[in-house]
This record gives sequence, C-alpha cells and structure tokens, in this order.
Amino acid sequence: RPDREDARRALAVLKDLLSTLPFVTDADRSVALSGILTAINRRSLPTAPAHCFTAPVAGSGKSMTVDIASEIVDGRRAAVMSLGRTDEEAEKRLGSALIAGDSIISIDNGDRPFGGDLFCQALTQTMLKIRILGYSKIVEVPSNALLLANGNNLTLVGDMTRRAIMCTMDPGV
Repeated sequence: RPDREDARRALAVLKDLLSTLPFVTDADRSVALSGILTAINRRSLPTAPAHCFTAPVAGSGKSMTVDIASEIVDGRRAAVMSLGRTDEEAEKRLGSALIAGDSIISIDNGDRPFGGDLFCQALTQTMLKIRILGYSKIVEVPSNALLLANGNNLTLVGDMTRRAIMCTMDPGV
C-alpha cells in the first residue's frame, strides 16, 4: 500500500537517473520521465504516444535517455533501428519489429521527418495487420510496444504531430 511519500521517493530515484541530462525545460524532463513510466506499463495500456527526443547537436544524451527506459524494462540498452531512406522502408522495419514482439521500438538518429500511416496506426490502434516480408501473408499483431525516436533536429510530420510528445535537450555547445 504505497502512499504519497513512497511515490515521491520513487520519483526522486527516477529524476536522479536523468539528473545529468541537459533538458531545456522541466516539461522536457517530464517527457523523459513519462517515457520511463510508459515503458514499464506499456503492455497494460491500450495505446500510448510516441516519445521523441531532439537536440541541436549529437552527443546530447538522446540515446542515453532511451537506454535508461530500456534498461529498466528489458535489462539492456535498446536495440535500435534507423528510419530508412523512405516511408515504405520505415514501415517494413516497424512491421518486422511488431511481429517480433519487441517491447520497445527505438528509432535512433532519425535524420528525416518522422511520421507515416503505419507509425500513426501503431500509436492509436490496439491491433494491426502486417504483411510478412517475402510472403503473401498477413498476420495480426498487437501494437503494444513503446515507440521511442531520437534525432538531431528531429521533426514530426502529419498526424504524428498529435500522436507523439517531444523532449528537447541542449548541452549548449
């Protein structure tokens, strides 16, 4: 029976994990905390927003923030994938990760606008139909993975702008 004080102590532990990262505002830190808490509970939630991390320069702690959530949930750093050069390639990668049953899908070093139909569907629908690559077969999979994305000057496009929350980091160098 945790009480309010237990919750405050737990929050202090999570904040301490993020204490060296260069968040621009308290709201940005809140997005990172939300990413951790959502990672822990994602499988029990019908849907969850993407958590995105952007910074003006490399080495700002974006991937480290993703890894903190992944280490808590999976006991290891996040396995990452790129967006690919096209939306079609990105959807194939996302579909494969959903079929694999990944708990966290980490798009690392996004270098083009982030969005697309399948990504948006994965954030707002509980089940998806995905075509298995190389086959004329479609499988039904749950869309209960946490979607995390990071990149320098990452931008969201289309419906992704209302299906994701963004954290800005800036080490000031």
